[in-house]
Amino acid sequence: RTWQLILMLETYKAGMTVDELRDKLGVTERTVYRDIRALENAGFAIFGDSESGVTRYRFVDGYQFMKTVPFGVKEVAALALAGDLVGSLQGTFFADAMKAAFDKVRATLSPEVLAFARQAAGLVGVGAGKRHNYGKKAAIIEALHEAARGKRRVELVYESFSSEHVSTRVVDPYRIYIHAGTLYVIAYCHKRRDVLLFVVDRVRSARALEKTFEPVASYDADDYLAKAFGMSRGKSFKARIRFERRAARYLRERSYHSSQA
Repeated sequence: RTWQLILMLETYKAGMTVDELRDKLGVTERTVYRDIRALENAGFAIFGDSESGVTRYRFVDGYQFMKTVPFGVKEVAALALAGDLVGSLQGTFFADAMKAAFDKVRATLSPEVLAFARQAAGLVGVGAGKRHNYGKKAAIIEALHEAARGKRRVELVYESFSSEHVSTRVVDPYRIYIHAGTLYVIAYCHKRRDVLLFVVDRVRSARALEKTFEPVASYDADDYLAKAFGMSRGKSFKARIRFERRAARYLRERSYHSSQA
C-alpha cells in the first residue's frame, strides 16, 4: 500500500487530496494520514499544498524518488500469463507476492494502457494442469524457502508414500521446484546420505535449525533434474521405441526429456 502511495504521488505531480488517496487505496482517511506521516518520517520530501481550503499532498518540486518504468501492453499481458502459472500455487507466498507485484505494476499504468492491457491479457490463457491449494502448507513452504535462502538445516516431519510411515528427517534444502502444479523440495537427507526429492504435500511440519550447510560437491541442480523423467528418478538406460505413424507425428511436436532423439 505504501508503495502504491509513493507511485501515486510520483505520478500526479499536482498532488492528490486525502479523499482521492483514500478512494484509490481503498482505506480510511486515518490510514492515509498515517502512511503520509510514515513516509515523511522515513525522509520522503512530501508536503501538503493548501489552496482554496483544499490540501493536496505531493513531492517537493524537483524531488524524484524513482524513474517510472514504462510497461507496454504486451509486457503486461506476459506478466498476466506468468500470474496464471503461479496461480496453480494458491495459498503460498509465491501467489501472494505475484499479486502484490501486479498491484505495483498497475499503479504505474495510465487508465488507457491499463484498459488495453486487460484486453490483451484476456486473449491469452494457460492451462496450468492440476491446481493445488497450498493454504494449509503456507507456513511450511515459507519456512523451507527461508531455510534454503539462508542455507539452514531443517527438521522435517515427513510421510513416506511407499510405506505411509511418518518419520523425522534432518535435511539441507537446496531448491524448491515446481512440476505439473506440484511443489517439491530438492534436499540432502542426512538419514539416507543422498540428495532426494520431497513432496511438499507430504511434509507434516518444517522447523529451521541453527546449523547452516553447504551443498555437497557432487550436487548440480541442472544435472540432477536432467536425470529425472518428470520427477521420477532411477537408473537410466537407453531404449528404442517404435511408434505408429499417426502417433509419431504427434510425438515429434513434443519433448518429454532432454535426452530423447
